[in-house]
Amino acid sequence: ANARPFFSGPVSATAPASAHDDVLSRDQTEEWKGWMQFMFLLYHYYHAEEVYNSIRIMITCYVWMTGFGNFSFFYLKQDYSAVRVLQMLWRLNFLVGFLMLSQGTTYILYYICPLHTFFFGLVYVSMGTMRHLNYTKYGLRFKLLCVAFVIFLTWDVDTGLFQTLHFFLGRTPQLGAGGGAMWEWYFRSTLDHWSTFLGMIFAANFPITSLLGRRLEALPPAQHFLAKAAIGAPMLVASYYWATGPFLQGKLDYNATNCYYGFVPLITYIYFRNIHPTLRRY
Repeated sequence: ANARPFFSGPVSATAPASAHDDVLSRDQTEEWKGWMQFMFLLYHYYHAEEVYNSIRIMITCYVWMTGFGNFSFFYLKQDYSAVRVLQMLWRLNFLVGFLMLSQGTTYILYYICPLHTFFFGLVYVSMGTMRHLNYTKYGLRFKLLCVAFVIFLTWDVDTGLFQTLHFFLGRTPQLGAGGGAMWEWYFRSTLDHWSTFLGMIFAANFPITSLLGRRLEALPPAQHFLAKAAIGAPMLVASYYWATGPFLQGKLDYNATNCYYGFVPLITYIYFRNIHPTLRRY
């Protein structure tokens, strides 16, 4: 089936697109992940707690890409096979499994792996359930609205739904979870519980986002500049208020706000990293 964006409109002149200079190309996202992995290693090696908030944003970006990448894959490839699921589970967890068996550690100690595994499962279930609705005018909107409602009930209000869904997690202290696996998983998942969903929303609108960018780049240089500036200015303003407000909070206070404000620098980075074809080629 053909991929359809949320919104559509008349098509005017557009700049040509290619795999190398489209918005968020594969090369660009691999570069982005690589630099963040490098920063993660430095952060943990040097115990650089003073840059915790910056590292937390990078983790938000990583979890966001779990939603963006997997949504795009299922939307375009429609491959919901057991082979695909096993491939992903293996890629995400084989090294952790080796460390657990060889070093006697626990799964929750490597929280980033269960985090990606869980949210991969969220995307898989969301896209695979009633998958025929993914390509109808309102079906995908309805499904994403349902996902948002479940996320809200699970993490944003005290309904007991989180404990019910994770009844199998223990409360006994263990390596990597001093307050028990239940509490540790609640803490880790809460920090970015909206990130994957927002990545899915971006992926659903990706075709129209890419088209808009190419249409603007087909305008005369002055109009192109003014149009891009008009879009970028509010993002810079929002990022300024984030950087001088929530971002400067202490670790504990910042943790409580990251899931709601973390998308601000993320979207701003994506926009300015892709603002011109020349930047996208490098």
